Amino acid sequence: PVAIVERAQRHFRKAHFCNTYGASEAFWMTRYDEPRPPGAKSELPIGEPYGAFKLSLLDRQGREVDAGETGEICVEGPVLLDSYWRDPEATRAARLNGNPNSFRTGDLARRDGAGNLVFLGRRDLQVKVRGHRFELEEIEQVLAECPGVTAAAASAIEEGAAAEIRAAVVCGSREGLADRIGNYCAQKLPRFARPARLIFLEALPRLPSGKIDRLAIHRLLV
Repeated sequence: PVAIVERAQRHFRKAHFCNTYGASEAFWMTRYDEPRPPGAKSELPIGEPYGAFKLSLLDRQGREVDAGETGEICVEGPVLLDSYWRDPEATRAARLNGNPNSFRTGDLARRDGAGNLVFLGRRDLQVKVRGHRFELEEIEQVLAECPGVTAAAASAIEEGAAAEIRAAVVCGSREGLADRIGNYCAQKLPRFARPARLIFLEALPRLPSGKIDRLAIHRLLV
């Protein structure tokens, strides 16, 4: 968050701040040097690629997206993963047209007015409901902001020929919470993105890495 960077800059007046982006498969791909103060922007860019890398933003058909549009971050360069351990299928899927020096990150981004990349989330969390594409994380953020909710996870569930959003929430007291969530989401989310069903959990299931176990969440919501 920009506000945290502003606070840190006030406390560490001689420090230089930069925002870097990378993955286990391609470490430190981009860098953004943060000015003082950050300026009137709502999000920190991840900047431009280091000289060793060529980055492109591609749509689902593998075409470069237009300026300002969302695309998957794809990288080419000499310092990338060799392969996924004993998983040739995943290795092939991660390549661009079979190029061994390439990697599809699965991350989404767009370019801002200055040409810097702005990170938008994971491709596998982007869903399509009633013809609209959006990020599950956008719904989860709204749910987590609702008074009484401490954590949330959402999933798109197929219902016949359509899909609907369902969500799991962690809370203290459940009394009246479903109505509060419904009213809050009605103010913050378009109709197609509002959860059609809620379940209440004591804690979200998580993987050994600490990340949300999205497969487990999906199974609970079906």
